[in-house]
Amino acid sequence: ISSNRKKSKNVIFIYIGRLLKDKGLIELYEAMNSLKNNFQHVHLNILGIVDPDNPSALSSTQILDFRNHPKITLINEVDDIRPYLTNSDCLILPSYREGLPRSVLEAMSMEIPVIASNVPGCSTLVKDGFNGFLFEARSSNSLCATMEKFISINAEERRQLGKNGREMIEKNYSVSIVVQSLIDIINNLKND
Repeated sequence: ISSNRKKSKNVIFIYIGRLLKDKGLIELYEAMNSLKNNFQHVHLNILGIVDPDNPSALSSTQILDFRNHPKITLINEVDDIRPYLTNSDCLILPSYREGLPRSVLEAMSMEIPVIASNVPGCSTLVKDGFNGFLFEARSSNSLCATMEKFISINAEERRQLGKNGREMIEKNYSVSIVVQSLIDIINNLKND
C-alpha cells in the first residue's frame, strides 16, 4: 500500500464519523489542547458528518471551537475517505460505545494503526500494542497519554502496527469469510 505519510516527521491523526459527544469528540478536543504546546508536529483531521437531530450532537459553538483550533482541520462529509487515510498516521476513535466500527475496519484494511477507546466493538478490533492502542473511554487524560505513546514510537513500529491490522482484517473480515458466515447461518436456519 502506497502512502505519503511515511515521508514526513509530522504526525497526522484522523477521526472519521459523526460529530457527536458520544463519539468522544469533547475528550479528543481536550487531548489536542493538551498536546498542542508540547508537540508542534502533531495535527488532527476530522472528517465529520453533522447530525443536528441527534441529542448528542455537538453544538454550533463546539463545532466552531474545532474549526478555530490551530491543530485541527474539520473537513465536511466526503465521498472517498481513502486519500485522507493514506495521508494519516493513525485513526482515532474515542467513542463511548460501538458496534463493529466501520472506520476502524477501513483504517486497518489500509494498514493504518488505530487508537480507540476500550469499549466493546473497538476492543474486538484493536489489540493493544498489536495493531494500535486502547485507552480508557471518556478520559481525555488517558487519550492524551495514548496519543503521546503513539507519537513516541518510531516509523518502523508504526508500520508494523499497520501491517498487523491489515493481516487481522484479511484473516477475519475478508468478504469471502463474511459471505461464508452468512451462508452457514442461512443453512443452519433452514435445518432447524
